[in-house]
Amino acid sequence: MNYSGVSVSVIIAIYNAEKYLKRALDSLMQQTHKRFEIIFVEDGSTDDSKAILARYSAIDDRIRVLHQPVESHNASRAFNMGIDHARGEYLLLLNDYDIFEPDLVEKTINRARETGSDIVLFDAYLYDEETDSDRYADIYLNRVALGGVGDFRPKERAEDLYSLSAGCTWNMLISRHLLDYYNIRLRDLDGAFDLEFSYMALSCASRVSVLYERLVHNRRYAENNHRTRINEWPETGYMAYFNLKEELKKRSLYETYRVAFVNKVMTEIEDYLKRMTDSESFLKLYGALQREYLYKLGTFEIRDEEFATRHALLIRNAIKNMAPMEYLLNAKDDVIERERDYFRLPFERDRNEGVSVAIFGADDLATRTYYNALKEDDVEVVCWTDFDTKGFNPVIRSVEEMKERDPDYIIVVNPGVSYLKRVKQFLRSKGVDTGKVVSLR
Repeated sequence: MNYSGVSVSVIIAIYNAEKYLKRALDSLMQQTHKRFEIIFVEDGSTDDSKAILARYSAIDDRIRVLHQPVESHNASRAFNMGIDHARGEYLLLLNDYDIFEPDLVEKTINRARETGSDIVLFDAYLYDEETDSDRYADIYLNRVALGGVGDFRPKERAEDLYSLSAGCTWNMLISRHLLDYYNIRLRDLDGAFDLEFSYMALSCASRVSVLYERLVHNRRYAENNHRTRINEWPETGYMAYFNLKEELKKRSLYETYRVAFVNKVMTEIEDYLKRMTDSESFLKLYGALQREYLYKLGTFEIRDEEFATRHALLIRNAIKNMAPMEYLLNAKDDVIERERDYFRLPFERDRNEGVSVAIFGADDLATRTYYNALKEDDVEVVCWTDFDTKGFNPVIRSVEEMKERDPDYIIVVNPGVSYLKRVKQFLRSKGVDTGKVVSLR
């Protein structure tokens, strides 16, 4: 293939990126390596993104701006269009909201050529928008698992390959030849669109090199980042991994990477469930996991001893066997590691007698899910309160209102010993009968 003398093609999908675009562009213009091109694929932005791109492309002929023929607001299609138009020997698929170190291109392309690698993985900073500062966060490159290795053949890491990096496009330099030879492109998927692409490329690569340097400042919680809106697509992660599994099977690679795949899936499942804040989305995903996802993602296709940790095995079994609320109460704070039994409340025996309850605790997913479950089950929840009711949702009322309603039980959801003691002291100081307090754990 003729790469037209361009060593690297930087490809960025653009949609309403004016808030971050200038800073991203300036950091690319300052790159120490000069023989690269920047392909922006614009997808019908309604803000000032088009004008910003026009100004920069007018002063630097390395910049090419492409436009999707049909506005889709779909990053997968935009990146694929960029790949198909790229002239570089290697590709960097970057975010429009990130900031890049000036030697990003130089260090990655030099490492690829020195080692003959198809892929170069590198690390990143977690950038804080409010403080305009970075912090080190080992969420992009798993330095512990990598153990300082400089380069490796993927089949040498068959049991943990997918745990070595975060499955992003933007922290890897990748060979254009690899993508074309194995026909690897991004799937049209809203959300975690780059996961299948990244891990498939790793699976097919002959050699992978690692740069233990932070070359990108990632705005992990930027607007339009799918991780900030996980409740909007609770099934996206499943679809990405299911697609990856099916693609690995087509290429006769699944048996090679089956253990790595299942362990990565279990890590992601637990993480998804932990980070959800919306009860409806949580229950929808949890139900789907119990009905089919655990099975279709192959979590019963490896032996117990092949799980990377005992905790991962316990999480799988807990999801299979526990009701959603039971899981929330037991999995939080790693109580599940001790395999405690679900605590049945004493008021269960009083349900038919019109029992009334109050809830004490902060507005987290476990408390909110339990509150909704009680309401739907026709238990009279007279009040939900906490130490400080300021800034909470309208459901949460004052302790004084709780006293006035005089519930039969006061439920404290998922407390530790010290927290429960503090709750009782607080309620006692307010003249509340703490004999009514029930610990739900």
